[in-house]
Amino acid sequence: MDEHCFYCFEVLHEALVPDFRPLPDAGDAFVRIGNSETFPLFVTWNISSSGGSRAAKQPRLRGCIGNFKPQPLRDGLRAYAKHSAFDDHRFDPITKDELPRLSCGVSLLVDFEPADDYLDWEVRVGQDEP
Repeated sequence: MDEHCFYCFEVLHEALVPDFRPLPDAGDAFVRIGNSETFPLFVTWNISSSGGSRAAKQPRLRGCIGNFKPQPLRDGLRAYAKHSAFDDHRFDPITKDELPRLSCGVSLLVDFEPADDYLDWEVRVGQDEP
């Protein structure tokens, strides 16, 4: 949902800019992100290049960390927005200068099915497939 990504951007901006103040109407989005529901979740940051060829302008991964353990939504988004921005060992920490070129994705993991082992799954093309 858009408000999840918006919230992650607010958290990141707050961490990178010491005198940052959230937008006045941001509270409405944050209220909708309650802490009563729990989800396993991942926060992904992508960055667009500032120049070069069309292919170079395609967003590339800048950080992605999450957890399969369900957590309160607002707390989980706050924690993993920062972990994925600053603690993904594959990348240097995100900087303030990169903020305008970032995009965010939030994955809430739902509908887990029990499995007997790691090979206990089948490929499905769509929901209508048997």
